Amino acid sequence: MLTIENLSKSFGGVRAVDGCSFTVSPKQITALIGPNGAGKTTVFQCISGLLDPDRGRVVLGDRDLGSLASWDRARSGISRTFQQVQLWTYLTVSEHLLLSLHTNDDQVASVFGHDTDEQRAAARTALERVGLPTDLLGKLGSDLSYGQSKLLELARAFLFPHQLLLLDEPVAGVNPILRQQIAVILQTLLPGSRNTCKINSRVILTTEGRKNPAQSSG
Repeated sequence: MLTIENLSKSFGGVRAVDGCSFTVSPKQITALIGPNGAGKTTVFQCISGLLDPDRGRVVLGDRDLGSLASWDRARSGISRTFQQVQLWTYLTVSEHLLLSLHTNDDQVASVFGHDTDEQRAAARTALERVGLPTDLLGKLGSDLSYGQSKLLELARAFLFPHQLLLLDEPVAGVNPILRQQIAVILQTLLPGSRNTCKINSRVILTTEGRKNPAQSSG
């Protein structure tokens, strides 16, 4: 599904990603791990189009994404979260979720006062999926705790139409109870999965911007 070939990215004299290559198969959960500064987020930024790599290819399915802007990559089927929660202060939880249902800018206006019963039901389901109560739907983004914000961003990523879901540090900064809750949510990503034993999972270790083949498993 996803193929990364010889991806490299430098910032001045610092090479954040250095010839990184790997593949992700359909219905596979792949963890990209490594110490701080190993280039994990930079790889995510290059995949989603927020950074242009110095060289290398990003291919989703049979489509080379190199010429596509970040919004067109999203429309091609990439959904993601960020290390820092990305919410709008003055939009409600419901509006955040409803926006995630649309990949076309022309549809955005329909969120505000013109959403359908089906769309509202999808938003409620997404919220319940991450364990948040539906009475938060009318709350503003600014009213949420950090943990609630992380869960809302996860719900938005699930709701956005996608083939590939990128989760950047999904449990960063949360307490141990919420960390476990998020782990359980991620274990049920694939239809019919109840635990990690039923999911084809894989770990890729990166060090100094490179994939470490000796310590990758799958």
